Amino acid sequence: MVTSAPVVGSMTEEPYEIYGAVQSVMNSRAPVVQVAGNNTAPINILRRPKLRTVRIIEGDRNAARFPLWVETNSAIRAAEIMRQSGLAVIQGPSGTGKRTSGIHGLEVGLGPSSCEKLFEIAADWDEEEAPDQDILPDPVPGYGYLIDITSRPVKKTAADCLTSWADELRQVGAGVIITGTRTDWSGDSRYCVMAESPDVIEVARRHLVAENDGEGHARWLWPSDEDGHGIDIFANLITPRMSPADAVDAVMRFRRIELSRINDAYELYSNLADQQVREQGFSRLNEIRDEVLQWPDFLEQKLTGAGVRGRDRLMLLSAAFLENEPVELCLRAAAEFYKNDSINPRRFREGKSPRRRMEDMGVTISEVDTVTFAAKPGLAASVIRMDWHHWPDERVATVDWINRISARNGVASGCLQGIGRRLLEISKKPADSPFFEVLSAWIGACSETDDRIPVIADLVNKAAEVEELRREVHRLLLVWAKGDSVPHRLVAARVCNLRYGIRWPRIGLVRIRHLLSRDDAAASVAAKAMITYALISDENKTRVISTVRSWLEKHPTQASTSRAFLSLVHSAEPPGVIDSLLRLVSGDVKIHDFLVSGWATALSQPEVHRQAYTTLRTWASGVQAGWLDRDVTYGLLSEIRDAHTPIDALSHFLYGMPEEDDQALINARVALANLPVCDHGHRAYVRPPLSHDMSGDLHANKIEE
Repeated sequence: MVTSAPVVGSMTEEPYEIYGAVQSVMNSRAPVVQVAGNNTAPINILRRPKLRTVRIIEGDRNAARFPLWVETNSAIRAAEIMRQSGLAVIQGPSGTGKRTSGIHGLEVGLGPSSCEKLFEIAADWDEEEAPDQDILPDPVPGYGYLIDITSRPVKKTAADCLTSWADELRQVGAGVIITGTRTDWSGDSRYCVMAESPDVIEVARRHLVAENDGEGHARWLWPSDEDGHGIDIFANLITPRMSPADAVDAVMRFRRIELSRINDAYELYSNLADQQVREQGFSRLNEIRDEVLQWPDFLEQKLTGAGVRGRDRLMLLSAAFLENEPVELCLRAAAEFYKNDSINPRRFREGKSPRRRMEDMGVTISEVDTVTFAAKPGLAASVIRMDWHHWPDERVATVDWINRISARNGVASGCLQGIGRRLLEISKKPADSPFFEVLSAWIGACSETDDRIPVIADLVNKAAEVEELRREVHRLLLVWAKGDSVPHRLVAARVCNLRYGIRWPRIGLVRIRHLLSRDDAAASVAAKAMITYALISDENKTRVISTVRSWLEKHPTQASTSRAFLSLVHSAEPPGVIDSLLRLVSGDVKIHDFLVSGWATALSQPEVHRQAYTTLRTWASGVQAGWLDRDVTYGLLSEIRDAHTPIDALSHFLYGMPEEDDQALINARVALANLPVCDHGHRAYVRPPLSHDMSGDLHANKIEE
């Protein structure tokens, strides 16, 4: 129930009349009082927001259960440790199945009833922070949590916090399993288990059988004793040294090969009477195997074999980076590699044409004259990976070539998305990744309004999803946000406005605070990212408000804090964050104090003077348009005014004291407010220094002599 206090004067007849408010509610001067119930969803800004949790999807849970699950000792051991202490840490290199083992360990340790209660917690804290119990989920019986710390190494302080929280989980029948490398966990080693990779061949077989394959593809990979065909051709398609994920990917690629193609090729291979036909069948079977394994034999011959010209390899490399682009563009890009070569250009016209040579290298030229790899799916990515692997002494030259063709005036300046995607693929393996080096060159050549910045930001956002690159993305975004380069800051701001900011909101908000330290285009994008995230849900809104409130307490003198607050309470049009806050301000003292103290901080900083004035104007517009409640808004502004204005004789003279007001004082205030009813005669009007900067706005009706 909401009651409105009686207001002196008519609010409808004179919308801009100066008014006051009288209430009988003790210790409250607000014109609207909430005496029972909530008007909207509650916003709790007393506690720090919880870390983001996401329910583990059904496909990942199924992979950790029978019949797909292949037993490992590490998963069983982790389940036992977690059951006893509430916490287990599975350590090991990438590609050992740590995540799936962790999910299996949670289900075994917590029991079958936990299958729908498994969540993944984002390691969403900076290295100098510790995930204390304020931000960790509250213990709930039967709940299991999985945390991947590969991108966020856990130092001793953070490990102690997680261990203490895990003990509370254990007491209610819940638990957490952490996965990472051997160097990521700095806590008690008693909780640690070394990851043990499962039998990848059996993992692949079970996934293939689960696809309702029957006896189709599986009999070619794992033939029965009486059916020996296929052993020589596909026996080593899945090897024990593969990671479980790679093995499943390979067997799924094999599953997509039409059985008729395999059977026809084997029928030719089985023709013992005609050796030529037999060799043709063997060649087709090898081509199928090569396609599943992403063309290693084909590329071994093309990239390292004798009889292949270096320029032909460059044309293949160019086509791989520029797939689906025009043939002529790929040829010009390839020519850039040896642009300053002393070889006579006339030799380029000898022998086969460039198009024919590209086709000989495995490139398909489409009907619309673009390069594709339709005949050899997956070849493009394999070309780039193998070239990077086989020619390490030419990596610098390769990076220089990429920078030249992708420069603003380069032949492939409009192909950043495709080139960046290919670089991202080869950067997943630890071999002097060129991804960030090339991106840094791209950003360095950008202007503030460059249309390439959103493309680069999207690539950085995708890089954050790659486990091997995630830590470097976190670091670079912080460096860019703190730096002076506007293009770098713009990239960081745009990344925070993409999935990165949703998946790691705490880390993203820290970078947004640094971006708001300057009044530039990047700060505008960062503010928009913060508001966009807040408006997704009430939980996000609470997180942002709590974060800004903590900044007001920890960094009150920094302009970034005031810019964040003013962006949060800006009211352009509904729905907005300020709408929710003003609906709750009368009944929640914490929100009331947050708004008053936030305004007090912002109004005391000259750096945000213009933004503060603009925000005040939006509040006035919101009231005028009906978006904001008039009584609540103006009542709050009165308190803000009182808090901002020094209590002295002049303030009493300007703003009044109820027990001493008379008509003479009222007339004086009207005159000093420079209202049209003033009559200064012919005396010169001297503006006070404080209002000089705002003369274009506050004194629209200038009094002339």
